Amino acid sequence: MRLSLKQVKKMNVETVSHKVLGSVVDVILDVENHVVVQYCVKSGVISGHQYLIHPRQIVRFEKNKMIVEDSVIGTTELAPPLPEAAMQ
Repeated sequence: MRLSLKQVKKMNVETVSHKVLGSVVDVILDVENHVVVQYCVKSGVISGHQYLIHPRQIVRFEKNKMIVEDSVIGTTELAPPLPEAAMQ
C-alpha cells in the first residue's frame, strides 16, 4: 500500500483493542536513509497526549485508520511539543 503525506496526516490512530489514541499530525523522516522514523500522534485539539509511534509498532493500515500495538499506550515516549504549523 502506498499513501501520500496528505492521506497519512490526520489519519485516525487506534490500538488493536480499539482504544483511540488520536490522529497523525506529523511524520518524522530520516532523509539520509529515505525512511519514516516516527509518526507523531496527538489526541485532543488543545491539551491532549502526544505520542511518537515507531513503524514497528504499527500492526496495519485500514481505510483512514492506523492500527497500532496495545503496548503503545504504556511504552511510547511522549513527543515534545509540536510547532503550531504541524497542528493545522
